[in-house]
Amino acid sequence: MAALTIRNIPDDLYQDLKAHAAKHQRSLNKEVVMMLERTMGRKSADAMEWLQDVDTLRDSLNVTPLTDRMINQAKNEGRP
Repeated sequence: MAALTIRNIPDDLYQDLKAHAAKHQRSLNKEVVMMLERTMGRKSADAMEWLQDVDTLRDSLNVTPLTDRMINQAKNEGRP
């Protein structure tokens, strides 16, 4: 396999890449290769990884998940 060296990566981007790799339990190198493959259309996104990203986003929003009771109450509000 070929090797690639990337120079002058901004510090904040490097830290973001490291954090993203750690979240997916990959090395920094494997994470960058995965991102490049996706960007180039060579690999489709992994469903479990996508769900993990959704869970992470949901957790970061700090909102109370809607329950069936809450949804039904909202639908019935104002109805006779």
